[in-house]
Amino acid sequence: VTDVVFLEKRKRLVSCSKDTFLRVWDLDTKHCIQTVVGHRTEIWSLDVNLSETFLVTGSSDLELRIYSINEQLETEAADKMASSNELKHFGDIKRQNTDRVLTVRFNSS
Repeated sequence: VTDVVFLEKRKRLVSCSKDTFLRVWDLDTKHCIQTVVGHRTEIWSLDVNLSETFLVTGSSDLELRIYSINEQLETEAADKMASSNELKHFGDIKRQNTDRVLTVRFNSS
């Protein structure tokens, strides 16, 4: 595991790691509820915006990946927990540098 962020509104933790996967963890059940495949190389950093609507990841790939965070409230999704997708690929931002990403952070504004 190379980085983690908390989604406080949803009681979730999102982790990234050298195995190229993003994982979403339910903090109540302590189980992984989603594994996201996207990058082709190790994911080194991730961050979530203040409103918890977008998440960005950085690796050694030539792009930063942006994910939208599912806006369904936990009570609405309780019956669909197993099939729920917390993160959906939203888009990419091309990078000019070929070195690995050290840190990604959202600006507070």
